[in-house]
Amino acid sequence: MIKFINKKIRAFSVAEAVLAVFVTILCINLLVNLLGNVKSADKRHDPINNVAMSYVQLERFLKDDGPFEVDLKNSASKQVMLKHRTGEKDGEPVYGDSYYLEHYKNMIRMRKSGAGSGGHMPLVLNISKASFSHGEDYFRIHLTETDKRKSTLTFKTEKPLPKKKKDDNKDKNKKKDKTSKENKNHEKHKNEDEIKTEKNEKTKS
Repeated sequence: MIKFINKKIRAFSVAEAVLAVFVTILCINLLVNLLGNVKSADKRHDPINNVAMSYVQLERFLKDDGPFEVDLKNSASKQVMLKHRTGEKDGEPVYGDSYYLEHYKNMIRMRKSGAGSGGHMPLVLNISKASFSHGEDYFRIHLTETDKRKSTLTFKTEKPLPKKKKDDNKDKNKKKDKTSKENKNHEKHKNEDEIKTEKNEKTKS
């Protein structure tokens, strides 16, 4: 009787051990799958974070180091040129450094204009296509990433200063010229009338 009980206890212990091993393997598989899902999710969201961080970075640069204007003459669909307005003199804006935003290889980069201006700063990486649009107080970056995600980033800039003083001087000069012409014409007509009067008096006499 005692021997039979011992055999049953041993059989139960082996079954329990097999079950424990099976549960352990199952837990390991679940953990591996979970880690794989987390990694793939991080990869999917990384491009979005990359674009968002680049937007914040450029927006902060425009505000902290500005004001900036869009150079309408040197901006096109392949690039945007930004002029740093440092002040105003005699009614004319004064500008400092200028910067180009452009698509270069697989990135959107920023670089200073001019020869010997140094390197560049990458803004957005993993870009397959990019184009630019602009107005007098904004510019947009239209980009397609290597995973075919598309984004449009819009940035506000300062409007160009109106050239008031030059226009005012022109108007004043025009008014002066007009007044002087009117005065000359008036004097001319007056002289002609006086000459006619003298002739009439001579004829009568």
